[in-house]
Amino acid sequence: MIDEALEAGPQQVGERAPSPGKSAWRHVWIVGAGVYLFFLWWIGWNRLAPVLASVDALSLLAMAGAMVFSLCVRVVKWRVVLGPDLGAAGLYFLAKAGGDWSPGRVGELAPLMLRRYRSARFGAWIVTDRLLEMAATLGLGAVGIVGYGLISAGPMPQARLYNMLFYVCLAVAVLVAAPAVLLTRRNFFIRLGEWLQGRAGLRRLGRAALLLGDVSVEVRGFGTKLPMASALTVLATSLDIIVGMLLFRSFGYSLSFLLLAVVQCAHALASTIPFTPNATGVPYLVGAGVLYKAAGIPVDVLGAGVGVSVAVTNIVFWSAFAVGVRGVRRQKKPAAGQDAVFDRLAAGDTLYAYSKESLSRLNALVPDKGRLLDIGCGDGAIAAGLDAGSVAGFDISPRCAQLAAGRGVLAAVADARAPLPYLSEAFDTVYCVDVLHHLPREAWPGLVVELRRVLKPAGRLAVVEPDARYAFVRWTQAPWSPVRVAPCADEPAIDPAELEPVLAKSGFRFERRPIRIDGEQVCRSVFPLWQRLLKAPFVIALAMWHGKRPNKFAILCEKEKSGIPPHNAD
Repeated sequence: MIDEALEAGPQQVGERAPSPGKSAWRHVWIVGAGVYLFFLWWIGWNRLAPVLASVDALSLLAMAGAMVFSLCVRVVKWRVVLGPDLGAAGLYFLAKAGGDWSPGRVGELAPLMLRRYRSARFGAWIVTDRLLEMAATLGLGAVGIVGYGLISAGPMPQARLYNMLFYVCLAVAVLVAAPAVLLTRRNFFIRLGEWLQGRAGLRRLGRAALLLGDVSVEVRGFGTKLPMASALTVLATSLDIIVGMLLFRSFGYSLSFLLLAVVQCAHALASTIPFTPNATGVPYLVGAGVLYKAAGIPVDVLGAGVGVSVAVTNIVFWSAFAVGVRGVRRQKKPAAGQDAVFDRLAAGDTLYAYSKESLSRLNALVPDKGRLLDIGCGDGAIAAGLDAGSVAGFDISPRCAQLAAGRGVLAAVADARAPLPYLSEAFDTVYCVDVLHHLPREAWPGLVVELRRVLKPAGRLAVVEPDARYAFVRWTQAPWSPVRVAPCADEPAIDPAELEPVLAKSGFRFERRPIRIDGEQVCRSVFPLWQRLLKAPFVIALAMWHGKRPNKFAILCEKEKSGIPPHNAD
């Protein structure tokens, strides 16, 4: 993992990996400390001491909390895009630490020094994330400039505000829009690379251009995840601005969100200049200069504010860095299988508690059920609520099969990916409720063939699954989603258009209808308490927005009668 790779030394990273000890920028922090100490000397300790003594501790504590929340949001963003198995927390902190201490923030590419992460996909994400962060910062800065210019009667002239807006828009075009467009032009990089490789002395540049072609493919591949990543970036950037508001509130000054958006924009632009990274302290002084001119904040408060901000930021960041790397170390443990997960969830007497209305809707899907098989029967709650002559079922979880047997279901332990342990044409009806989204897509055809085998001629199959066409369902099921509530990390919702061709190929004729099924997972310990508390407001808001609309689809299939060729309908 990250910490082990760092301990491995340069020989584990690659022959051309630059050594941090030989970097000309390794002592850049001395420049920042010198600049700040000179600033303090110029202000004078006699003026700073009373200001520091008057700081409101509660506001500083709230500021630290907002910083932690901002870091968590960014870690979630990396996890959304990269997936749960790459140690996104440690990689994010490594990239951020390198960016703060390097010219032009090129140190954000630091994770590429680790052999495991040296890929076009990971490089593409680092570049894409930097563009998202810049776009959010500059965009909020532009909003701040316009808003502050319209509602403020402060000392900053209107003309200067709009001049600043022009330069911010220019920066957006140069620093964000142009690279974003260029990065999606794969053919340009391919042609350039082929041309350069045909020129003596330019072959390395040619290989770099071809690599950028691969990066371009990866950037385009982020498309479905970019809306969520963009929203999380704006949220985190807004939290950074709130951090600034809380900082100056601790000194007794109430500054507007709009003004501090401008300040953060100025700070960010200064930090991208190659010879003024954050470690030099120059971006902080640029932000302080904007506050001095626009809001008339005294220099002693600005000096104290910069010092407190740097101190709290470093305490919070490096503490979080240690936690993040430790979290990466824990990733070594293999994820528990779904059988173990559901054994734990069903440790009590109930796995899911369904509403009476939901059980009634499921029961109404197929009249005159006869002998019924319940695939993935869970704790038997659904099977016991169906008016069938006799009910058999199986589940991958031994504990669930035990609970189902206690409800009168003839239950077995089996895996739906293997041949079913039942005779051919043994059942009149098969229910397959919330099972297929637990299986990989390539396992669907085999299971559908088995379901058709165990059905009698003219037998009926009812398939019910979470409907990915509804945003609420998709976001709360998706493995990459920060608001996922599904207990397993590999059970995304299903678009019925993915499943229907598999049913048609097996010879079923079928029809589809929407359905709403409400079930409450009794054991909620899949996620740590802090994650549940963090997700709860967003999940509740999404559920209210979704309302009482259907959340699943039901596909009712019928096997052909003997002697009648299959006919498929949708």
